[in-house]
Amino acid sequence: MAKTVVTKGENTGKEWTLSKGKFKIGRGQDNDLLLVEPTVSRRHASIKYKNGKYLLINFSRNGTKINGELIKSRYLKDGDKIEIGSTTILYQEEPGGIQDGSRKKLIFTFLFLAVIISAIFLVSFRFDKRGVVSLVPPMRGTYWTEKTDNPQNYFNLARRLYREREIKDENLFLAIQSWHKGLSLLEKSSRTETITLQLKKAEEELDRKIKNEMFKAYQSYHLGNLSSCRLHLERVLKLIPSPADRRYQTALAKLKVLNQK
Repeated sequence: MAKTVVTKGENTGKEWTLSKGKFKIGRGQDNDLLLVEPTVSRRHASIKYKNGKYLLINFSRNGTKINGELIKSRYLKDGDKIEIGSTTILYQEEPGGIQDGSRKKLIFTFLFLAVIISAIFLVSFRFDKRGVVSLVPPMRGTYWTEKTDNPQNYFNLARRLYREREIKDENLFLAIQSWHKGLSLLEKSSRTETITLQLKKAEEELDRKIKNEMFKAYQSYHLGNLSSCRLHLERVLKLIPSPADRRYQTALAKLKVLNQK
């Protein structure tokens, strides 16, 4: 709880307990604190509850002061003296009032976050057919290296990586690797054809991206823009994070030559 007490001026001795609504100060009849003075505007200032504290906002060209300093807006502290015209208003907080409210809000926030984190942690596990707990392949483009004989795990991971291929450059390549691994474990069935089509689409997309980056690197080089050329070659290395890949080796070789210039 907080309150305002007029300590100087026509309303000396009057006090108001602040709520979470607006407390309006001015010369107009609709204000909570009415100050009939020539230097006070009709809508001079207001105090409102925000972020667990009370905020004083000035609307008048004649100005509002806190502890002798002109302000536009400022959060109030216990003991602050607000000066409007010839009136002085003391802002007071009851011991622990607003702080306790803020503390309770903070505790509630921490508890809420703890529940959310616990829920995410629990969702990160699943039971397989044998009743054994196993980790679900991670999201956000992290390559899952846990050994498994279940091709579906690789297909699930491949689809996730493919959906998030714009988040990290290497995700598309890793998706392709996961599809290949899953197919190598999958016995030939009607599903094989569908997955092969998905794999082919991803491979063609990766190939287009690599050719595009190589062309831009070639173009930048002949225009004399070596820094742009270097960036495109480095992008190729990110798109194919496998030193054993011929395209990776080609881009790396060109980059080494470029760095020697």
